[in-house]
Amino acid sequence: MDTKLYIHNLPSKYNIDLLPTYINNKDIVNNTIIQNYADNKYLRSQYSLEIYLHNLIINSNYLTNDISVAKIVFIPLYLFLSAWTQKFVYNVNNIINNINELMPIINNYLLQNKIILLCYSDVMWEDERCFINYFNFNDKNIIFMSYEKVIDKYLNKQISVPYITHIKQVPEQYDIKYKEKKNLICYTGRKRKELDYFKNIILLDTSIYQEDKTQWISYNDETLYNNIDKLYNNSYFSLQPHGDKQTRKGFYHSLLMGCIPVIFENNYSIYESIFKDSIDINDICIIIKNNDILNIETILNNIILNQNDNKYSVSIQKMVSNINKIKHLLLYPDNNNIYIEYIINNINTIIN
Repeated sequence: MDTKLYIHNLPSKYNIDLLPTYINNKDIVNNTIIQNYADNKYLRSQYSLEIYLHNLIINSNYLTNDISVAKIVFIPLYLFLSAWTQKFVYNVNNIINNINELMPIINNYLLQNKIILLCYSDVMWEDERCFINYFNFNDKNIIFMSYEKVIDKYLNKQISVPYITHIKQVPEQYDIKYKEKKNLICYTGRKRKELDYFKNIILLDTSIYQEDKTQWISYNDETLYNNIDKLYNNSYFSLQPHGDKQTRKGFYHSLLMGCIPVIFENNYSIYESIFKDSIDINDICIIIKNNDILNIETILNNIILNQNDNKYSVSIQKMVSNINKIKHLLLYPDNNNIYIEYIINNINTIIN
C-alpha cells in the first residue's frame, strides 16, 4: 500500500489545549493517556478516539511530511472534545464554528486533490447534537470518522470504527483464550426491554455509578470496569442490544474479555460493516434471528454443547479464537500500522 497521510499542523487550541476535557465527574479525557503505559492508560475514555488516531498517524509508516506525495490529509481538530470547552456542557456550536474557521485550509487541500480526514470521538447523532447536518460536503472528498455513522441530511462521507475501551494490559500482550465459565450470559448497562427475554441473566446496573443525573451519561471508573471485567470473565456470552444507537462500547469490551456478544437482527449491520474486510461478523458474535427471540437461552446453551442447527453453527471455542484475528482493531496500541491500513482501506472504498 503506497497511500501516504499528511498531518496539517493546527494551532494547539484546536486539539491539545482542549485537554483535560470534563465530560462528567466520572469521565475526564486527559493528555496523559498518550504519554506512556502507566496504569491510567488502561482506563481509557471512549472519547479519546481523536487523540489516539492523531497519535497512531504520527507513529505510522504511512506518515509523510511531504504534502506533494500525500493522498490523505488528517486535520487534527478534536471535533468531539471541542464541544466541551465549558465543564460538563456539550455545545455543538463549538464544533460548527471550528469547522467553519478551518474551511479555507480544507478548501486549499481539496484544490490540490487531497482527501480530508476528520475524527469525532463518539457515535454520530441525528438530533440537535448532529453537527454534520450543518455541512454539505457530499460532493467533496471529506471523510468523517466516528464510532457509528448516520444517514445525515446531506449524505456526507463517513466511516465507522470500533470503540476505544478499557483494557487490562499492554496491547501486545493480549492473548484471548477460551475457558469454561460459570454464567451463561450477562448484561451491563441501563435497563433494557431485551432483558425480558431471559430468565437466567446476570445483571450489572451501571446507572448506580452516575452521581449527577443532570450530566452526560458516561463512565470511566476503575471500580466499575473491574466489576464489568469480572462479569465478562465469568460469562460465556454478553447481551449487547442497541445502545444510544445501534452499537455499544460493551460489544468491543466483551470481545476483549473473551465473552461472546449476543446481538440482534436490528443492530448487527454497523458491526458487520466495521469488520467486513477482516472477518465474518457471525464468527465472533451471536446474531439472534427475530423468530428465535423467545428461545435465546436454549440456543446459547446448545451452542456451548455444540448441539445447534446450521443457523448457529460456529462453536463458542472457535468464536473466542477468532477474536484474536481482529483484536488489533480493538486495542489501539501506540504503533499500529495495520489499523492505519484499515482506515486507509475504508477511505479508499468510499472515494473509489
